[in-house]
Amino acid sequence: MQELVESLMTPEARKEIAEAKARLAEKGVQIEGNAIISRTKECITKEQIAKSDVLGQEAPKSCSMQKSPRPDGVDLSMACTYPEITMTLDMRLTYRGEKAFDIESVSTAPGIDGQPVATKGSGSGNWLSSDCGDVEPRAVSQ
Repeated sequence: MQELVESLMTPEARKEIAEAKARLAEKGVQIEGNAIISRTKECITKEQIAKSDVLGQEAPKSCSMQKSPRPDGVDLSMACTYPEITMTLDMRLTYRGEKAFDIESVSTAPGIDGQPVATKGSGSGNWLSSDCGDVEPRAVSQ
């Protein structure tokens, strides 16, 4: 399908899209078919892992957050209420041994017509090194 769409574009439009994809790739974001893949590097300390705090403990002031630790990870539910909208997020983090984890999430927010729109997401994290290099560890919540 993508090839068909690209064949209908002008050379200028194809070039513009290629340049936009290249700029995104520089930031760790790839577009593959209908998926947007984002790769980031974050430093998480052993203390945060031991406290099941890889997601952070502080919610924005307009949000309430509940965490439920499990033997193999943690479940998180968050609801944010703003004057115009209410958004929710349900996330399940599952550890894969001591050096990796998977995340599955569903967020819901009002769409253009005001009806709820659910967005599913997934991701994974892998231990890279005991030295975070230039990446500062996330602040530990108290």
